[in-house]
Amino acid sequence: MEYIIETTANNEVIEVTEIIEEDLERSGVRAGIIKVSVPHTTVGIAIKENADPEVKPKVSGMHDVTEKVNQDLHHTGVTKDTTATFVPDSARAKAAVIGGSVNIIINNGVMKLGSRQGIYFYEFDGPRTRKLEVKIIQG
Repeated sequence: MEYIIETTANNEVIEVTEIIEEDLERSGVRAGIIKVSVPHTTVGIAIKENADPEVKPKVSGMHDVTEKVNQDLHHTGVTKDTTATFVPDSARAKAAVIGGSVNIIINNGVMKLGSRQGIYFYEFDGPRTRKLEVKIIQG
């Protein structure tokens, strides 16, 4: 299944756990794997804490992670895609740190996430129209 995510800020975190849970319920799959991925170089997807609002995932802390990358790399923004816009290296570095896909075990029709975990979509170069891809594999 492919979902369209409309981001509204340059750096944004959107919880997508419920979307994926609904997809799993509709599928009827009781055991297997869910593969969640984002086909973008400046977006990430990750399983993170979701129980306490004070520690919910944020993008603001990613600045320190990418500061050195920005000093060392200088992306020109030149690509074969003539519609591409300049993307700072920090957006790509943040996406690389977070990652572009997650796998979740399905057991008894339920995603095997920890009791304090959720699935989060990270935007690092918005606002944009993005894709979230979900594949449920029975097994």
